Amino acid sequence: MRKAIFFMFMTWQLLAANISLQAQSIDLPVLIRPQNKQVVTKLQARNLVFSWQPSMKTLPGALYLFRLVEVNPTDREPGDAMESTSVPLLEKTILGTTFLYTPDLPALSPGKTYAWQISAIGLRGQKPALDSKTTSEAYTFSIDSGYYDYCTCSVGNTSIQRTSKSPNFFTYQGTVQGGCSGDYYCQGTNRIEYLWRVVSGAANIEGPDNGPTVNVATAGPGTFTIELKGTVVCNDSNNCSTTTTYTDTFAYEPKTCDCNVDVDCKKVIGQGNLRTFEGVLNGGCTGVHGMAPPYDTCGIQNVTWFWQVIEGGDVAEIEGADNQQTVNVKIKGTGPYQMRVQADVTCSDGSKTCNSFDYCFDTARVEKKCTFVYSESNQPAMVGGLYKVLKSGDLAMFSKEQNVSGNNKIRRDDYIALFAKGEDFDKVTFECTPSYQCDEAQKKGTKDVLLAGKVRFEWEIQNGEGNFVKLGALPANVSSDVGDRVIFQPPYVPLPENGQKNSKTTTIFLRTIDETGTGQLLDQNTYDNITITTSRFKNSDEDYYTIEVQNTNQTYFAKPNLQEDNNGVCKATYSWDKPNDLKRPTIKLPPVPDNNKMVLGQWMVLEANNQNETDELKMVCDGKQTQCEEDGGKKEYPDNIEWTWTIQNDDGTKGRFIGGKTGRYVIYEAPDRMPLPRINELSVDIVVSVKNTGVQKNDVTFTSSPISFKIFKPGVQLQYPPLTWLPEDGNSVSLKSSLLYFENGMWKPALAHMSRIHFFELLNVSKEKGICLNDPLPRRARQCRDLLLKKEGHTEVFERSKDPGPFNCNNKKYYVHARSQKPAKEETVKVNSEDFGSYGFLRSFANINQGGKDSIKGETPVYEPVPIPANKLPHPLGRAKKTIYSDNRVTIPRDVDENHIADNGWTTLGGARIPDPQNPKVDNDNQLPGDGFNGDGLSNYEEYRGFYVSGSHLRTNINNKDLFVHNSDGANLITFQSVLLSPAGERVYVHEIYEEEYISNARREINFNCNPDLHPDGTNAGAAGTAPVQKGLFLRNAIAVVVGLNGNIESRNNRPAPPNWVQRVNIYPANITAFCLRMGLNLPTKLNQVTAHELCHAINIYHHGRGVNVLNGLRSGDMRCIMRYDNRLPTVPGFIPEPIGNILCDSNLGTGYNARIPCSPLVPASRCFGNADVNRGFCIRKIRVSCTQFPYPQY
Repeated sequence: MRKAIFFMFMTWQLLAANISLQAQSIDLPVLIRPQNKQVVTKLQARNLVFSWQPSMKTLPGALYLFRLVEVNPTDREPGDAMESTSVPLLEKTILGTTFLYTPDLPALSPGKTYAWQISAIGLRGQKPALDSKTTSEAYTFSIDSGYYDYCTCSVGNTSIQRTSKSPNFFTYQGTVQGGCSGDYYCQGTNRIEYLWRVVSGAANIEGPDNGPTVNVATAGPGTFTIELKGTVVCNDSNNCSTTTTYTDTFAYEPKTCDCNVDVDCKKVIGQGNLRTFEGVLNGGCTGVHGMAPPYDTCGIQNVTWFWQVIEGGDVAEIEGADNQQTVNVKIKGTGPYQMRVQADVTCSDGSKTCNSFDYCFDTARVEKKCTFVYSESNQPAMVGGLYKVLKSGDLAMFSKEQNVSGNNKIRRDDYIALFAKGEDFDKVTFECTPSYQCDEAQKKGTKDVLLAGKVRFEWEIQNGEGNFVKLGALPANVSSDVGDRVIFQPPYVPLPENGQKNSKTTTIFLRTIDETGTGQLLDQNTYDNITITTSRFKNSDEDYYTIEVQNTNQTYFAKPNLQEDNNGVCKATYSWDKPNDLKRPTIKLPPVPDNNKMVLGQWMVLEANNQNETDELKMVCDGKQTQCEEDGGKKEYPDNIEWTWTIQNDDGTKGRFIGGKTGRYVIYEAPDRMPLPRINELSVDIVVSVKNTGVQKNDVTFTSSPISFKIFKPGVQLQYPPLTWLPEDGNSVSLKSSLLYFENGMWKPALAHMSRIHFFELLNVSKEKGICLNDPLPRRARQCRDLLLKKEGHTEVFERSKDPGPFNCNNKKYYVHARSQKPAKEETVKVNSEDFGSYGFLRSFANINQGGKDSIKGETPVYEPVPIPANKLPHPLGRAKKTIYSDNRVTIPRDVDENHIADNGWTTLGGARIPDPQNPKVDNDNQLPGDGFNGDGLSNYEEYRGFYVSGSHLRTNINNKDLFVHNSDGANLITFQSVLLSPAGERVYVHEIYEEEYISNARREINFNCNPDLHPDGTNAGAAGTAPVQKGLFLRNAIAVVVGLNGNIESRNNRPAPPNWVQRVNIYPANITAFCLRMGLNLPTKLNQVTAHELCHAINIYHHGRGVNVLNGLRSGDMRCIMRYDNRLPTVPGFIPEPIGNILCDSNLGTGYNARIPCSPLVPASRCFGNADVNRGFCIRKIRVSCTQFPYPQY
């Protein structure tokens, strides 16, 4: 048990004492080995193990101090040697209870004696502490000086033996003999080490090189030598080695083919007196051959055939070659005959041959007969490729038929129709050969029969951009299609930035496929590479693409030449049969949404279901004239099919088929306008008929049930700006143009497949000077358009020849036209503002428009402009929409009453909301009422457009008069602002501005960028009969030239006046300071009052009277009013000092000592100055800010 004391961290405050803890202690170590006085051999001393243990138990983490000293002389007590040796041979802290003394530590010399001792010093993680109670006794040991303990190493025979080879991979086994001798420690072979290497030749060790076996890989044929070094290592590390080598050779083995065949004789066909036999070869050459790898695979190099008639030579004989795989045999008589065939095979190594033979047995009978033989041919080969390209209106852009090829223009949201044409005419040739008994000359009768093949087409975009569509713009992103006609949507081509032209090239691969051919009648596919170049030119028809079409396949359509020779005794005749295989066709609408609805001008691919039918060809060899037996055959062949489309009840207003009405696929184009103004939709019914082409057997024609869909009137609508959006310098508003269609008496969102280029046009855009009423200065203010369109990520900007000028302003292009880059159902354009009062109109179109007020709907197809109904966008104050337009224009900002002020009004000082005033020119600020003349010289529109006040833009309050002061020396205007606030909360707002915010102290124009058409009307006529601009006040500190003068204004006649007639307001701080010292007044209060007093003169407020110490003079009236002279001599007893005025009075009655009765300026006891003079006082009712009336009141 130990006492423990704890201290608080950082404070060293004793917390507790005498706290009993159970402590862990380490037991006294007991030494184990080397034992006391043990003699250690030199060999053992090289790796000597010291070990000990605690007397009771071992604790985890116990640390011990190991000490080793030399004992000299050797009979000295070990404990004495430990204590008297200051520098031990080794002293080391040990974790655990064993320690290995290795050769790298101080050497233990033979013949010397050493003492060692162990001390327990603590647990790991605790501070070490030596204690005599935990130190063991000291043991000694000595190192023997004898020499008999060294090991003797010997090595004997070393050998190498190859154990495997496969094929250039060798494995070897090594054997090393040897051992160690000496004392018992050295007995036996302690360890044998192996080391392999290649000493010569093109070989490498693969894998480990230090084991008894080794793998060697050769790089090629030749001799190589490997070496094995064997080393015997004794326990004392003595070792001895020996080496041996082994030479081996690698060589490739030549390979030859194996030949094994079997021949079968087979009769293939027998027609008339001609038989055909074929040798069928089974087996062949196998294996590989060559002198060295890589070996060649064996195959058949040559086959030699030999045919013989070995029996029945009077019945049959070989006709033609007898050394081919097939042989023709002519029948001469009746009876059996035997054929022998032999095949001699030579293998590809040229060294091996083998042969085989077989027999065919047959019987012939000669009769008086017409023998029938037929053959099939697919010549001339099937042809097909691009035939023509059409655009809207069924106009040819490319045509093989009309020899048209070149550049053609289409609108950027139009499509082109690609047409393929293919023909496949095959033929059957049959022969009628009379037997010898019918005609000794055996003259044949022959006839060709024309077959009608059927083809199909596959289209694939190989390179470039573009899209195959079925209805309108859908489906999207399709690069392959099928059918004899397809709709191709050209890629988007950006407008050239530099240069005159941008182009994109699309490569289309057209494959023509024999749909019905089989066997000999199957034609190989034909291919046509079509190149479509879509170009766009700068400053020349930018809304159009120029399309150039080229193809590589020069296709010439022709029927095969039919031959006939029927002058023999056996006549070749034929007929067709098996009618009525055609079925009633059905029509498929495109697999896209809204596929039973279209709008004007759209294209749609209609598809008839595919069907195939066959006719039976009967071929007859007629020998009736010579009583020869008739022969013949029959076979079914597919017939070609033709589909023909019809618009039912077509009166010329229901659209048309692009490129004709024949084919399994047809392209329908909706009309580009409704037939009459009040017609909003059309119903269209289309049928398709199916028939044969007249080459073989014409089956019964069938007509489909009608497919029905509707054509609707399309429109385009433009979104209004958000009600909360207000124009600023540098902000913008995004507006969306959306396609619509008219159904059931209402406009609905666009059909899924509708897509057009959207055009945008700004109209009647404001051109206010600068960006607000007082920025920038006139020399920098430009009168450019306040709204403009810019090039965005998905829109382009452009100009028209009819655009109102100027287009270039302030070295910048002000675009009023924009268009979407690609066709879309809806497109968003960003309108950019460069003025806080900008206004104008924006309208959109869904087709090319040349601008101008009369150009509303643009070109065909007609997309109606759809205005948003007025009841959908009510004015917040219930005002009616000013004008109902025939286009879809919207006001920017939202301004249905078109007063050039946003319908939602604006927010001004203190978060006050200002509703949209009805008349933009009115100046009707009625707070404070002042002299009863409303207004502050600024119209409602001007207060909405706003001002820069000390560097920040502010839209002002149209209900409160606004006064602008350039406070050049930073005077405190708190008193002035407070006196312009009535008890009812009415006020005149005082705005402190920089000098440049009213041009200069000389000009002081606060709305110098005003628009005369939106400026208040007034009687103080300026240029062209308009009111002059409103001015601000110039307030400054100055040095008085008159003693006792605290301030004054410089104005017209040096009398109070509205701001426009006040050149400057002067404050004389030095005089005010002297005055306050003389009269014992508070300087800041008096300074603020004087400032307010002089500024009130600058808004036409007069003193209370004339003369200082007279009745109804300057000191008369309400003593609280800032316009009264206070603290003047002679003083009034009881009023020293007098209170400094802090209001504008609303009466002319005297207060304080001015209310005394009797009242006399000259009698000290009753000194007073009475009421304010006639037409004076009532100061708060004398305020005049506006400049719009002259003459102004004077009092």
